[in-house]
Amino acid sequence: DTDYDPSFVPGVRKRLQRQDLQAVLAAPLIARERLLGVLAVYFPREVSANDYDVDTVRTLANLSALALDNARLYQSKVRASQEMESLYAQLSERSENLSRAVQIHNWLVRTVLTSSGMEGITNALAGLAKARAVVEDSHLNLLCAASPRPGATIAGEQASELGLGRFIQDPPVRNLVQHIGAAGRPELVLSIPEIGLNTGRIMAPVFVSDALLGYVSILETDRPFDKLDYVLCEQGAVAVALE
Repeated sequence: DTDYDPSFVPGVRKRLQRQDLQAVLAAPLIARERLLGVLAVYFPREVSANDYDVDTVRTLANLSALALDNARLYQSKVRASQEMESLYAQLSERSENLSRAVQIHNWLVRTVLTSSGMEGITNALAGLAKARAVVEDSHLNLLCAASPRPGATIAGEQASELGLGRFIQDPPVRNLVQHIGAAGRPELVLSIPEIGLNTGRIMAPVFVSDALLGYVSILETDRPFDKLDYVLCEQGAVAVALE
């Protein structure tokens, strides 16, 4: 009885009275010895619950507890399945990255052993990256440019359009190139359409000891760059340095 049972604090009692609720019959929701909640049936009048009422609410509570527990188990299985799918995707990506890393390493070894020249290195770099590749000297004079098509070296005016030499007087480009040389690692060079630099690239410095000899770049394509593109660009710089 909500009016007299000491379990109901005054605030709760007032809320129940405003809703014209006079009595409550409740049973715990228990599944696998865990309390999940309470099933409560409210009445607008005083009641004297008999065994039938109590058994009915208890039965409904047991069924509800089973339903809730099964729903939680199902959600747990769904989450576990999603986690497994995520882990599988990560493992697949790592496996692919490892395969590409081995491919890059083998390419570097073959390039060094066969002494295929600057054009051979640039063509191989473009083929592995599936993107255009550019090699420039320390003053950004273009040395070689290649497309991802096998053996397709880019020459002439088309090649000069890919280099950064024509932008060396622009402060943003000059500062970025100096930063890459000072940092000694591959960096992302974003496009700057307002000065006519319409193609972004990953750019790596070419060093022999402490001497900066030039730069190797992999130009952007429709796909976003990933970590291995930076590895590939850096390995390309090593191959160019050895050449």
